[in-house]
Amino acid sequence: MCGTRRAQCCALQTQSFKPMHTPRLLALSATLLLGAAQAATPYAATPFAVPDASSSFLYDINNVGSMVGYATTASGSQSFVVSGGGVFNWLSGPAGSLNTTALGLSDTGVVVGAFSDTQVDDGSGNLVFGPNKGFILDASGYSTVALTGYDETVVRAISPNGRYITGYASNATTWDGWMLDRSTGNLTVIASGLLVIAQGVRDDGVVVGSRIWQPAPATPTQREAFRFEAGVYTAFQLAGQTDTRARALSDDGLLAGWLRNGSDISAFFGSAADYSTVTWSGLQTYAEGLNNAGVGVGAYLDANDNWQALVFNPVPEPATYGLMLGGLGLLGATLRRRSPA
Repeated sequence: MCGTRRAQCCALQTQSFKPMHTPRLLALSATLLLGAAQAATPYAATPFAVPDASSSFLYDINNVGSMVGYATTASGSQSFVVSGGGVFNWLSGPAGSLNTTALGLSDTGVVVGAFSDTQVDDGSGNLVFGPNKGFILDASGYSTVALTGYDETVVRAISPNGRYITGYASNATTWDGWMLDRSTGNLTVIASGLLVIAQGVRDDGVVVGSRIWQPAPATPTQREAFRFEAGVYTAFQLAGQTDTRARALSDDGLLAGWLRNGSDISAFFGSAADYSTVTWSGLQTYAEGLNNAGVGVGAYLDANDNWQALVFNPVPEPATYGLMLGGLGLLGATLRRRSPA
């Protein structure tokens, strides 16, 4: 999706931003982190059709039901915003963009993501997209986010109220997950590592994401999800898992993301202690976005190695079905090529 110099993926710049501080790390239990275990709500996935697309991926959904994503059609690859009513708006990208990926969407319709405006030789005579820059698209148009001291910047998400943006920035020696307060210009480096993705961010500045890091040379690589709140970094895993990738967090504490077991990848929804998983047709399945209604978005990798967009919905319990049938009547709800990081 994003034209990064690594295989993993995927107008504000009146100045570049420099990290202000790196918060201390604090080890807390997953129970303290996310509350006591509750019965996880099961989820079901539904394919989402993008017009004329051979490949598509949904990255975020806001609290009014609008979504952002990326698709490949006969006319090329481009990003889009689709309203809650199903109206598509294709994005042109910032001026000079060769490859644009929309990754986050606020409740007021501000879009964030990444783009590349250069091509470079990959060392084998092939031209590939150069390092990414982040972008913000609001009522005034596109603006660029390029953090000082880094070769590449990607904006992964924006809080519902639009105050905070999150993402990663990298160069030849470091990969940092960060959060920027757009109201003050303050930038916080959340964590560093081999692959750090700061993504889901709430209006209160709580961030979730994932980190791959190596404590010391020649030591085993560590993989963990994290929650960052009030300057405190807390690592966690879903119960029984060793590779959790947290991607979104609702106001009431519902987590979404994906987990890896060898080559098996499943979307998840719930808490660290109790969660449900979704695997579409036994294929690699990813959840990337979530809103406060509990609706998630993502994609699966089909048998032809193409992404296909998915919408995830909680499955009502039998008692809920009874209330729906008795009180309201029967209601019918109808509602790349790179691995997401």
